[in-house]
Amino acid sequence: MSPETNGRDRSLRELFLLTALETYEVILCLDLSTMLCSELYPAGESFLPREEAVPWKDKLQTLLDTVPPEERIHLEEKIAADLLSAREGSHYSATFRSSIRRPDGSFGWWTVLSRILRIDGALNMVMLCNDVTADMLDRQRLLDRSERDGLTGLCNRAKLSELISGSYRNLSSCGILFLDLNELKETNDKYGHDAGDRIIRLVGDSLADLEGPGVTPFRYGGDEFLLIAENASQDEMNRLTQSWILRWRSLRASSEFQPSIAVGIAWGVQPVNVRELIEKADADMYRNKHLMKTGIIPELSSFGSNEVVTGLYGRFDFYTAVRQVLDAAEGRRYDMLSLGIGHFSLVNRWYGREVGDKLLGEIGNCILEFSKAHDGLGCYLEGENFAMLLPEEEGLPRKLDAELREVLRRYSSSVGFLLSIGVYPITDLNLVTGSMLDLAMEARSLISDDAADRIRFYEAEKAAGNQLRKDLLVNLKVALAMGDVFNWFQPICRPEDGEIIGAEALVRWTHLTWGMLEPEDFLPELERDGLTADLDEPLWEQAAVLLRDWKAAGKNVVPITLNVSRSDILSLDVADVFLRLTEKYGLDRRLIRVSVQEQSLEDIVSEAFDDLSALRQAGFSVELDVSGSFLSLEWDRPLPADGLKVDLRSLPSQGGPGNMGGDVLRSLMEKAKADGLPITVVGVESRKQAELLRALQFKGVQGYCFHRPMSAEDFAALLKAE
Repeated sequence: MSPETNGRDRSLRELFLLTALETYEVILCLDLSTMLCSELYPAGESFLPREEAVPWKDKLQTLLDTVPPEERIHLEEKIAADLLSAREGSHYSATFRSSIRRPDGSFGWWTVLSRILRIDGALNMVMLCNDVTADMLDRQRLLDRSERDGLTGLCNRAKLSELISGSYRNLSSCGILFLDLNELKETNDKYGHDAGDRIIRLVGDSLADLEGPGVTPFRYGGDEFLLIAENASQDEMNRLTQSWILRWRSLRASSEFQPSIAVGIAWGVQPVNVRELIEKADADMYRNKHLMKTGIIPELSSFGSNEVVTGLYGRFDFYTAVRQVLDAAEGRRYDMLSLGIGHFSLVNRWYGREVGDKLLGEIGNCILEFSKAHDGLGCYLEGENFAMLLPEEEGLPRKLDAELREVLRRYSSSVGFLLSIGVYPITDLNLVTGSMLDLAMEARSLISDDAADRIRFYEAEKAAGNQLRKDLLVNLKVALAMGDVFNWFQPICRPEDGEIIGAEALVRWTHLTWGMLEPEDFLPELERDGLTADLDEPLWEQAAVLLRDWKAAGKNVVPITLNVSRSDILSLDVADVFLRLTEKYGLDRRLIRVSVQEQSLEDIVSEAFDDLSALRQAGFSVELDVSGSFLSLEWDRPLPADGLKVDLRSLPSQGGPGNMGGDVLRSLMEKAKADGLPITVVGVESRKQAELLRALQFKGVQGYCFHRPMSAEDFAALLKAE
């Protein structure tokens, strides 16, 4: 035996010993000097070529052709890197999916282990390829057992925690369906735990059919279940909910038991916090569970059953019933009505949710009886919103208005309910029911809060002029989701030296068509429709995040003034929102200053005073913006405020332009000083104005004379280091 053969045999015996405990389906040997590749097979204590060597590029292409497309680049790059760094004794390993030598052509898992050996004096890369599909499937089964609920087969809470800390952190939107079985304990006690298990599996089966890309059902624990839809729109979430309801009703109908279930829904967009959405869905579920127990609504009422509030239709069944009535109308004309109860949220806040739910039931009963008496249909939509289909008869909407007002007066004389009714006379029978209701809602949206007549009929010509406003509001919702609506900041300075002592957060909107929009371009429309809370709450959180980040960056942060509107006070627990934000982001409460327009308190004084007092008691600073009203310079009780704000541009110009309302300012300053209320003046645009304010010793000034509004980045650059 020649020395060369001995050397080759020693190398191959070494390889044989390395692989003695394994069985490899494919062993390839690539001579790195000639780039020719052979397939080897074991022979005795060595290996021999199975066929003649072929060029490596041909062999590699054959190998890559059998690998799934998403794995090819990875495998090719790894092998190329290994070839470049080839040195004796080095090795490379990888696991990938492949169809190599699988008779059925299915994808399995393969490992590739390469070693660089010296054979016959030349470096060779030996690749050991092994089918590990069985092992990987066993591993997956073990993983599934650790992440799946044993009774239902759904993902368990451990899997949910993994997703929340992983892929669920980067969602653009998310929908949550929260389910809770009613009286499962009673079933276990009466029929045994086997019966309870069958009911739990029934719920699991109803959810399992919906599992797919981006849609994952979970057994949350005990009798609670979740369905999470990643990056789903609200419409997609509604359709998913309807699909589940149909499946649940079908399975329950064929079951020996008739289990009852309560459902809650939550949906949110960036920034998505899945844990908070689960809490919201949970709260919604418990509210519906309470309404079911008190008999106000039956099961699944908020999601399309045909008896929502004391016999009214749900939205989807209402749509179906309307179409049936219109198809059989034979020339009879009908009106679509949209009804809303303004200030209804005050009932829940003043008297408790149970009282509010009871009132909802009485309103629903009035609508139901009216529908029966006049051959109509009644529907409960959500919140304090209802819909009706009524024959087109003169005076019928006004008669309905009178009966509903009597219910509201009888129920509470202390709440200034704003009942409003929008009417669309159905002229186009080809419209889908949802569009008819949209037109009735559009007519209702044109009723102002101070209007004496609370009924409005749809008028096509006026609707055309209103289209820009509608488009603006629709676009705003999209812009919020995309992050195109954000805070700018205008510094508040000491008048004597210009030192920055705070800043006011001012909303800006980067519109794709119209460019940068300022508040006056869209806020009046939001305020008119009572939608400012939808805008303000995410902007408040955005400001809180910036305060946290500036603090972490070592900036000497100053208080930020956040504006609170009338709609915010009516629809939000403002004190609770700001408390939650400061706790969530670890902020000193003195860093948030709340500014409320005094005019927004006129018809909700007691409620607003309570809210503002709660804010102050919690440690937040509150200022009243008295621009335009100045409280007539008289107030007969302590104001729930730590200071006042006035806009120079709203002052009357007494004694010519140079006076700038100086007499009003002096009077206001004297009154405020007597009550210990410092004043911040905004709209300071000239040196002369600044000099007057310095002389009057106002606390803070804000305006173009000192700083213009600026981006968050530019404002942060002005903050000093701690």
